[in-house]
Amino acid sequence: MSRGFLLSPLALAVVTLVTVLLGGLPLRAEPDMPDPPKSRVKIYDADALTCRPAVIEAGFRSHMAPWADQPEAVQQRLRILQGELSRGTLERCRQKGLMSAEEVKEVEKRLGLTPAAGVTTPQPSATPAGSPSGSPPSQPTGSPVRP
Repeated sequence: MSRGFLLSPLALAVVTLVTVLLGGLPLRAEPDMPDPPKSRVKIYDADALTCRPAVIEAGFRSHMAPWADQPEAVQQRLRILQGELSRGTLERCRQKGLMSAEEVKEVEKRLGLTPAAGVTTPQPSATPAGSPSGSPPSQPTGSPVRP
């Protein structure tokens, strides 16, 4: 027998053994990456300027305006989301005594917010008070502030 022939089965056995033993190990270690930072939740603190029906209604409409060219299904989902944000603002205004329960119900009605089902299509209304051109005033609207 030649010497090369005897080494081939031995070399094959060594390669197989090394492969089996190292098979569960990654070939290159990935760098340790820190976890991404946690998002801070910040709820907008309603104040006397925000808690005016005209401001809340104008804010709702101004947040919906950029999506006017989207399909109805998209707009409906956005109305639900914006309705939840507006409803939260209305509730904080009521809790702080800046709006009465009757005012809150009236704004919800004008915006098409329904107590159980979310939001329906808001009814068009006249130009909001404090907004002669029909564009919403540049005051806070009740959407959460993002840090």
